[in-house]
Formats: sequence, C-alpha cells, structure tokens
Amino acid sequence: MKKYIFVLIVLLIITLSGCKKVEALTYDKDSPTTISIEYKGSANYMIITGDDFSQEWTDLSGLTSSGKLIFPANFFLNFYSGEYTIKVADLDNINTYSITIKGYNKNFNYITKEDVFEIDEEKFFVLITKDGCSGCETLKPDSYVFNDFLLSHDSPFINNLYVIDGSASSYVPSEGENEDLTGISDYASFISDAKIYTPTLMVVENNVITSYYTGAAPVADFFNTEITRIKNVEIKDFVIEDPKGFSVEINFVPTKFSVKGLDVDNSYNAGSHYSEGSTYFTFAADFFSTYLPGTYSLVIYNEENQSKEVEVNIKGSFNYILKDNVFDITDEVYYVFFLKTGCPGCNSVKPTLIKYNNYCKLTEATPIYAVHRSMNSSFNTSGEENTIGVSQVEDLSITSVPRVLLIKNGVVTAAYNLTAETNILTIFEDLMK
Repeated sequence: MKKYIFVLIVLLIITLSGCKKVEALTYDKDSPTTISIEYKGSANYMIITGDDFSQEWTDLSGLTSSGKLIFPANFFLNFYSGEYTIKVADLDNINTYSITIKGYNKNFNYITKEDVFEIDEEKFFVLITKDGCSGCETLKPDSYVFNDFLLSHDSPFINNLYVIDGSASSYVPSEGENEDLTGISDYASFISDAKIYTPTLMVVENNVITSYYTGAAPVADFFNTEITRIKNVEIKDFVIEDPKGFSVEINFVPTKFSVKGLDVDNSYNAGSHYSEGSTYFTFAADFFSTYLPGTYSLVIYNEENQSKEVEVNIKGSFNYILKDNVFDITDEVYYVFFLKTGCPGCNSVKPTLIKYNNYCKLTEATPIYAVHRSMNSSFNTSGEENTIGVSQVEDLSITSVPRVLLIKNGVVTAAYNLTAETNILTIFEDLMK
C-alpha cells in the first residue's frame, strides 16, 4: 500500500471522528450489478485500497443520492479480483466498508485487423480468437485474468491488450500463405500475405508486428510471463517534500538510462550515476525533484540489450503544477503556493498548508496548488516582485519564497508571505476554523 495514502488516512483519522461498520460486500464481475450502501454524513471524500491498489475520489456527486452511495454495475469491472477496503468520509465521519471482488472482466477492447496498424501506441498486444475454436476456449480463463491485470494494475510498464474477433461478420480473413507474421507493418500485407491461426497473440511495436505466439499454451505462457515481469518491476518512491536519493542494484555495466511518464520522454548517458565495477546505479536527491508527481518508467540499459526496469512513483502532498500553468486552472478561485527545497520558511508553513490541502478534500474550501522551484527554470521574470493584478504568467515575478497567491477569475488578488500583515500561517489556520 502506498506510503502517502497511509499518511493521508492517519491525518484523516486524527482530524475526523466517528466510524460506521457495515457487512462485507461482494461484487461478481461475471454478473455485475449495482451496489447501493447507506452512509453517515455528507460523503465528500472516498478512498479504495487493496493489494497494490489505491485510488481516491474528491468529487462524489455522481455516486451519491439521498444518503446512499451508489456504485453503477460497471464501477468495479476493471478492478482485479481480491479484497478491498472502501473509506467514505466528511469532516465528522468515516464510513468503512469491505468488498470482495471476484470473477473476470469479459469486456475486451475489440478492434478490427485494419485498426492494428492505426493505433498510436509504442507497444501493445493483439489477440486473435474466434468462437468454435477449441484452443480459444481453453485460453479464455487466462485471457480474462491477463485482461483484468492490465486494466487494474498501476504500472508504467503495462501495454494494452486488444482483441480481434474472428467470428464477427466484419472480420476479413487473411488469404496469404506466409505463416511468419514478423515484420508485417500494413493492413494490405496482413490480408494478402499472412496466414492466421487462432488463437494468436501478436506483439506490435511502432505499428510493426515484432513477435507472435500461436496456440493456447504458448499464449498463456506469454500472459503469465508478462504478469510476472510487471509484478517483479522494482518500485522506488520519491517524496517531493522529503527528497532523498536512491540506488538501483544492477548486474551489468550500464551505458544509458531513460525516464518516461506524463509528457516526459528523456534519455541520458549513465555518466556519474554509475562507477566502474559497481553493482549500483545511483540517483542524487535533486534528480527526480525536477519531475511533477506521477508514475514514471526508469530503464537502465546498455547496447547489449541488458536492462533493469524500475517504477518511480513521485508523490507530493500538494497538487503540483508548473509556473507556466498558474493561470490555466479552471477553478474560479484558488491559491498557489510557491516553494523550494532547503527553504526554512517553506518548511515552516508546509505542515499547515498540507493540513489545509487535506481539509479541502473534505470540504468545498478554496483549493490550493503548488509550484516547486526545482520543477521550473525560474520563478522570476523581471527581477522585481510583481504579483497583485497580474493575469499573465509572463508578467508574474516571485523573488522569494514562501509565497502564496490568491487568484480570482484569472487575476492575482492577494499575496501572502511570513510578514505580520499577510502571514501564511495565520491566514490558513483561520480558514480551517
């Protein structure tokens, strides 16, 4: 379970009171039905946790009605089978429910043969199957499990699975004699040159079939191997408010590494991250401070196809944004907290602002965002402080931190610091009274 979720729950339990236990719930994906439960309070916040799973909701308007929490029949379809805990909260109550999810998600993402070479993804899988095929029937349980896993497991190393139904009336048969599908990169060749058996799983990379598996046993083996690979990916947590370096153990000589996630796709030389003869690849505390919160794939590799995959989860107690996006927020009114690593004043106000940010999740209080110096080339644009009345990021200048701006309808209307008149601590402590 993710560490920051533990912190959040602890904060909630400290600030909230009351708890309502109900009988255990069950959801069967083979027979999906609506689940309706009663709760105590106004239900402003929900978090669902399970094995390697955690997701929170701060807007429950689409799930609540007349003192009931209503989960549509398809709500849990993409959850992996297992045990989960649901916590629903407001400022006065925490309602806790347990739910067992069983069965399989049989809603595959169906495509046609023509779609195979149009999908804009670096890598994905395509399963070709049809009714009346004994191997396809044998493969079904494994394909359900694999599909569930891809849909529910949170990892940057997951690739999507698509299914072509060979029984569909729209299915165009392949009429070629070439049983080797490797290298096919266009629809015409797929139809005229290829000979397709079912079931067949194709691995498509950059719209080229790079490998394939035919028969129930080989495809099932691939599914199981892929699930094991993803589960065995090393996971590193990086907390923005408490940045610490980390090392990755390796058993080869690396020359490069890549970081991908969100809008990032960067490659670097190993450089000082690796010392000759070492069994570790090291990152200083400031390296991942430059990235926004999110899940990133870190791959350390060399030209001999030796590699190590690492999932880096960058977490923060705030909703971090870039300075360039300060005026792009859709809220009519919001706060923006400017901070940097190693700033004593920033460290002094962070606990209060983190508490306020959690308070916002349970109320309709004005939301707060954060801009971190490490994620931006500079806070300054003119060398002089310029905040009040500013409505464009090009005109905004923050010469020192901590600073909190109040933005209303796209214009900065107030700026708070640590002086007596506009003290950040006083302002936000009063807001939570």
